[in-house]
Parts: sequence; C-alpha cells; structure tokens
Amino acid sequence: MALTVVDERYQRYDEAYFEDGSQRGTQYRGYKEGARRNRTYFEIAETIIKCFRPKRALEVGCATGIVVKHLNDLGIEAHGIDVSQWAIDNREHPNVILSGAESIPYDDNYFDIIYSVHSLEHLPTDIKDVALAEMTRVCRTGIQFHMLPIIGSGPYVGDTFQHLINLRSDPSHNLLFNNEWWIKQWSMHGWKDTGMQIALLHDSEHFELTLCQYILSQKSLSDEQIQRILQHNISVAYGLNQALYGKPPPGLDVHIAALCDKVRGPATSRSDSGATANHLETAAVKQIADDAERLRAAYDEILTSTSWRVTAPLRALRRWLIR
Repeated sequence: MALTVVDERYQRYDEAYFEDGSQRGTQYRGYKEGARRNRTYFEIAETIIKCFRPKRALEVGCATGIVVKHLNDLGIEAHGIDVSQWAIDNREHPNVILSGAESIPYDDNYFDIIYSVHSLEHLPTDIKDVALAEMTRVCRTGIQFHMLPIIGSGPYVGDTFQHLINLRSDPSHNLLFNNEWWIKQWSMHGWKDTGMQIALLHDSEHFELTLCQYILSQKSLSDEQIQRILQHNISVAYGLNQALYGKPPPGLDVHIAALCDKVRGPATSRSDSGATANHLETAAVKQIADDAERLRAAYDEILTSTSWRVTAPLRALRRWLIR
C-alpha cells in the first residue's frame, strides 16, 4: 500500500536508523542481523500464542517483521505493517507490508490480536486518533497488546523530565505519556484495561517490556484467558527462581492454586454439567466481577514477591555477563 499523507515524516526510518542508530538517536545497531538472533522476539511470539491463542495477528510497526516470521513459523497467520521502506526491502516474511497505522489495508475485524513492540510511541500526534480507530476497526472483538515506553512505569519511574529528555534523543518519540493517558485514549474507542500484565524473561534495561505494557479488550477477559496469563507468569516466576536458587519458590504452587480456583470455580462432574451450566456461568461472571480487585491484588503480589524481585538480579547478572 502506498503511503501518501505523511510520507516525509517516515523518511527518517531508513537504513541508518536501524543499522547505525547513533545517526538518528536510537539504540539500534545492526538491527537486521541482531533481530534474527534476539531471543526476546521469539519469546514474544511464543508468549502471544501461549496467552492469547490467536488465529490471525497483526503487528503495528513491525520493522523487518522478525516476530511476524516467528508467529507464522509457529502456525499463526501473522501480518505486519511498517512505514519504513528499508524495513520492507529487508522484510523477513511476505506478510510484512508498507503501510501506516492510519490506513490499515485489512477487512473489518480481521484480526484476533493486534500487538506492537516499542512502536506506538512513534505515531505522529496528529494521526493518533485515526490510527487507534483503524486498529479498532480491524480488531474490534479481539485483544490489543502493546509494549512501549510508559512514563511512570518500569525504568521510567521517578524523574519524568529526565526520562523525557533521554527518550527524546530519538526525535520520532512523539507519544511519551503515562499509563492512564494511554488507557484514556483507547477508551474513546471502546477498549478497557484488563489490568493484566504478561511476564517476559528477556527484556533489558533498554528494552523494558514486562512493566511497560497494557492489555486491552472490548469486554472482560474470559476465565480461560486469565488462567493462561496467570499460568504463564507462574512459569516465568518458577523459571527465574530455579535459575537463581536451584529450586522453585516455596509455597507458590499453593498460592497459585487458590488464584486459579477463584477464576475457575469448583470442579463440576460431567453428569451435573448440563443441569448447572447456566448457574455456573452466571456465578462465574459475578464472581469475577466481584473479585476483580482482589484477584488483581493477588496477581500483583506474585509479580512483586516472586517474579520481579528475582528479575532485577537476573537482569543485572545478564548485563554483567555480556560486557
């Protein structure tokens, strides 16, 4: 698809931007080959499949499309759009096309999930609303899962002014706001914050993904979706603790079982399922609505007491090892 309206603002995303970021104020160095070797991108693809199980996925601002490639290799029909002609010329998969988020060339509600990785902050301010409307149009009944610099979250807590100065070393960082601002923008298009976050093992000090993300839906997440995200985060917590201490965190399995019971409800025999289906469905919806805040508090407790306390030293260790 040909870009017409704001072409001149997209010319900066050339070879120098990706291959020698010092010329453009970015962290990128040798992006094309580096992305192919980067475990983070494969983990993102795996995580999307594990937590959301989409049939069709769209990445907005996919660059060369390495995550798109991984998703297709894993059996998902994934597509990607980017405004960089260089990225398209070096694309990793034929489903990566030249397009801006303000005019997405796919049918209404074509995708189950739209995701992005450090992309939405680059949207020009004057097309932000149109872009969010387009992402809504092609994924109205699905999930929005976006990872980006969020002021007041992760490494961007504290001195807001200094964080803005650092982030704006890349002049194309247009939308640098806190989580509340982002949720408000999306809410104008019917999206609601699920309050969930997905733990990722392979983010870094320059590429924080876990704490700087939001997951949106037009309706409440299903019990199954919540359980999948919780179980994924449990797996990350166990893995991190095992790597550092050689054993899983004590008592976590008991705590997790209680959390899952809150979402799932008590087991029901097959013979009783027909007679109680409506009751269970109504009770499950009411339980989740009534218990949402407590469930999220317990979920946050896992991230704080197990996963994220372990993540910090692991990241420090990784940074020390690769020096």
